[in-house]
Amino acid sequence: MKKTGALKVLKSSRVTTSEFSIHPNDGFDLGLMTTQYEIQVFHGVSLDEFTQGKGAGTPAKLKLLNECPKESFEVHPKVWESLGSPKTVILIADGMRILVQGH
Repeated sequence: MKKTGALKVLKSSRVTTSEFSIHPNDGFDLGLMTTQYEIQVFHGVSLDEFTQGKGAGTPAKLKLLNECPKESFEVHPKVWESLGSPKTVILIADGMRILVQGH
């Protein structure tokens, strides 16, 4: 599994409730190199549960955008609330399954 460093959460109406954006350099940390991915997003589960395949993922698009500041995670305000209103997140990738851990 690959993971990012801590990413500052930016609430943005530029993304929809089924999209997330990160800078391409942060995508590289996850082994991602093209501009858009169809992913399964997980949150509210522990890392152990995630690695064991427990919990239900939500389909989403992850976009790697140069317009997104480095070391940031752009999310729709409603989704930010559903994630527990974190100030920072760490993304952990297992293929196209991504765990969002809020801090």
